[in-house]
Formats: sequence, C-alpha cells, structure tokens
Amino acid sequence: IASYRKFLNHNDNEINLKELGSHQHGLIRIKVSERYNKTSINEKIGQILFNTAQYFNGNTLELGTSLGVSCLYFSQALNDKSITTIDINSIENIIEPYNDYFKNVIFKTGRFDDEIPLFCSENITQKVVFIDGNHTFESTTTYFRFIEKILEKESVVIIDDIRYNSE
Repeated sequence: IASYRKFLNHNDNEINLKELGSHQHGLIRIKVSERYNKTSINEKIGQILFNTAQYFNGNTLELGTSLGVSCLYFSQALNDKSITTIDINSIENIIEPYNDYFKNVIFKTGRFDDEIPLFCSENITQKVVFIDGNHTFESTTTYFRFIEKILEKESVVIIDDIRYNSE
C-alpha cells in the first residue's frame, strides 16, 4: 500500500475524469498526484477500512473507486475474497503497474444510477459496503436504499465524506 501511495503521489501524468455530486461537476483534467492528494483516504482511515474488512471477512462493495487507495486496503485485507468497486471513471490504465495488488478486485465502470441497481439485482449479499462517491444527500440515500436489500444480517455500511457539501 505504501508503494502504491508513493507511486500516486509522484505521478504527474494528467488524466481526464468525470465528476458528479461535487463542486467540480462535469469533466475535469487533473494530475494523478493532485487527485491523489485531494481524494484519497489517509493511512489512519485506510487502517480502519482494513480492520473492518478483516473483521467482517465477507463480500465487499465500494462505491467511488477514485484512484483505488481505499479499494487496495480492502483488497489486502481480503486477499482470498473478491471486492467489487464501482466508479464513473476507469482507473485500470493508472493501476497497471500494480495489477497484482488488485487481483481480487472487480472493477465496474459507469454511473452509480445504472450500475448499483444492476449489481444489486444479482442478489450477492455484502458484509461491507463503503459509499464514497456522488456525495449529494439524494444520491447517497437512494444508493443506501438499494444496498440495504443485499446486506447480510451482520453487515456494516460506511458512508464517507458526509460533510462534503451542504446537503
């Protein structure tokens, strides 16, 4: 994880990203290192995600991949289980040098409004769900309503950036 963080922090390649549910709504062009510093979780939060995933030890869904830092904590905690992560942007070309670190991750690219109902229709129960994307109140509550139907009896839902905007 430290190696991947260092790679992102020193990566000055520019990428085009779609942004929804934030003050930068629309298409943006940004350096990988800037995106990393603006959106990636810190090590303390990463350790909390790692420990939570290990404790619950089951299917994990992440909404909002960004550059995959939080996803990597889940992946390392659950190296024998699969993690599904959904984002409007694909990061597969960015993580290419680190593909082995993400070997148990299923990347889905698309709008949450389209991908979450599809994912939930598969009826694969989840132990851990990490909601970290499209931070509007309406979107977050809508996604939660879909996801609550696929939660196991003892599950955890973590909602990040609850104060990201005024909603």
